[in-house]
Amino acid sequence: GQRRRWLNGSFAASVYAVVNFFQLYRSGHGIFRMFFFHIQAIYNIASLIFSWFSLANIWLTFSILIDLLPDQGIVIFGTATVTHWVNLAFKWLYLSFLGLQFILALGNRPKGERAAYSITLWYVLPKSWLKMSLSLLIHML
Repeated sequence: GQRRRWLNGSFAASVYAVVNFFQLYRSGHGIFRMFFFHIQAIYNIASLIFSWFSLANIWLTFSILIDLLPDQGIVIFGTATVTHWVNLAFKWLYLSFLGLQFILALGNRPKGERAAYSITLWYVLPKSWLKMSLSLLIHML
């Protein structure tokens, strides 16, 4: 619970800092300090944008990686047809696990669902991503 509250509070604090940045102009800070506040604001904006779109970036990377395999003539699962259907199943599995993460995040006890988090994070998809990435790397060499 505490970690989720901290993450939500951290995101809200970052949004608040970016939205209310221009209130600094009413302060008595010097030009040198204001310059570094601007640098920090640019960093906060970039960080918010990247964190907001991180799930989409992972999905795009995963989809591109899966779609590159048949185009490169790499058949991991026996035949090209089987590889296509297994890759499609991996895409649906990823989306299902993503939905599962959202549903589990709505609960009050994240420690009670430790197994589901661990399976999603460490066992199913990263192993397939590693296998596909290594296949592409070996094929490129």
